[in-house]
Amino acid sequence: MGQLVRPKASTLRFSMCVGICVVALMSNPSLAQNQDTLWLKVVTKMKANQQMVPRDVELTMYVTKDEQQSQINIQKRITSWNQHGAVYTNLKTTVVPASPEPKKEMKAFDMKSVMNGISGEIFKPDANVKRTDDVILGGKKWSLFELKEGGLKKTSMKIWVHPETTQIYQQEIEAYIPMGFDGKMQTFYDLEDEGNNLPVMSKSSGVVLIPFRKMTLSITESYKNWISRPAN
Repeated sequence: MGQLVRPKASTLRFSMCVGICVVALMSNPSLAQNQDTLWLKVVTKMKANQQMVPRDVELTMYVTKDEQQSQINIQKRITSWNQHGAVYTNLKTTVVPASPEPKKEMKAFDMKSVMNGISGEIFKPDANVKRTDDVILGGKKWSLFELKEGGLKKTSMKIWVHPETTQIYQQEIEAYIPMGFDGKMQTFYDLEDEGNNLPVMSKSSGVVLIPFRKMTLSITESYKNWISRPAN
């Protein structure tokens, strides 16, 4: 009868570590699935873009509230900086029909800030994204990354990227926040003279669900003359 050989303590510890890692990967599919090189490059690019801001912004907003619609046109430019970032000054504002009420509603809800906050939560290296190659958009082939998150807050993201150059072509975010907002934002990208891949325009639409501030919004923004954020 052969002699029973007990495994060394170090071997047992190694086996336990491997088992724990396998369980962790199985319980968190994003860690196991997403080491896509192209996605990691996209995340790096989006983080780099956060260090740039458009000096000039033109905005057209349609606000529908209590069955009445108003149009707001704004041209604004960065005039200073504070601890939160760029401070814009309105160079020209027109409201049709002329009324102070749309201005108040515009300050009450900033759709772009909401979508940017959601975007910042999505672009992470371990995000559980689905990739589909050779997707046709605008007459060209792109790699499409998609992400959906459920729960109380529901968000989904699509971003079209060139698989070789990593050029971002278009991004779409949809979000539902109970008692907050339900809508989507499309952002269109291009290459500027310096080679930076930055947004040139966005189109947003949705419904504000905040009690006593419910309204429907449709917003188009254009971005020009991007500059770097000042060093801290």
